[in-house]
Amino acid sequence: MNRIHKILVATDFSPASKHALDHARALAARMDAEVHVLSVHVEQGHLHGLANFPNLNDIEEQLEERVRARMQDFIADCGNNLIAEVVRDQNEASAILRYAEHRGIDLIVMGTHGRSTIPRFFLGSVAAEILRSAPMPVLVTGAGHAAAAMKTGRILVPVDFSDVSLDLLHHAAHLANTLDATLDVVHVTDPQSLPRYYARNFGEQQQRMAEQAMQKLTAAAALDVEYSTSVLTGKADDVIVDLAAARKHDLIFMASAGRSRLSQMLLGSTADRVIRKAPCPVLAWRAAG
Repeated sequence: MNRIHKILVATDFSPASKHALDHARALAARMDAEVHVLSVHVEQGHLHGLANFPNLNDIEEQLEERVRARMQDFIADCGNNLIAEVVRDQNEASAILRYAEHRGIDLIVMGTHGRSTIPRFFLGSVAAEILRSAPMPVLVTGAGHAAAAMKTGRILVPVDFSDVSLDLLHHAAHLANTLDATLDVVHVTDPQSLPRYYARNFGEQQQRMAEQAMQKLTAAAALDVEYSTSVLTGKADDVIVDLAAARKHDLIFMASAGRSRLSQMLLGSTADRVIRKAPCPVLAWRAAG
């Protein structure tokens, strides 16, 4: 993971967005990074077929001015150490991704409302688009996640031994060095993923093979940070979430592409369920390709 110079918080001015901003500012202080805050004013006339309605542009400008006023209230207690922008667009996800590309953003931060599957601000498909398409990592924070960066100095890194696992560990190690943190690398074997006969007769062999694969992976990674490894058994998302809670991890660092590739894994599978239930922020890193 490249050094983080610029962090983007996309906001709907909700308490969850404010919490995400707190996380971004805490990370920025540790990384000497610049914080950007973006609100997207969605053009309503286009959505409702009113493109030719008289004075529509005047109405849109008035609405945008209200958003700008809310932005000033939102960042009022943040001092001058951030860049706040309001843009008008017909699509939230496209506007966020375009802003991130044009401004050279290294990390996007999104806040969730409670423990819903995805941030409510991003209205379902928008969150999916951000997580699927953003070329930079995306940090998802929840209302109950402590905003102080690296209280315990522990990062949980789930791996599945797919082709992205080695790169994932290299990026996780870089982040750990930046934050002066340690890594807990975990793989979860799920006997339920095997046919009943194989689960009953080859469960121990599956465990041994996973332990050997873990040794091979960490040896190949040649990690230059303190780390531990675990091979556990159970339903992957439940085990990851429980482990993060038990060991009080500050962060879960997951690949958003793995054995089942990006869209299948991230949307509706392991990573999605971890994001929904995690007791700490989840950093979704997108593998190249």
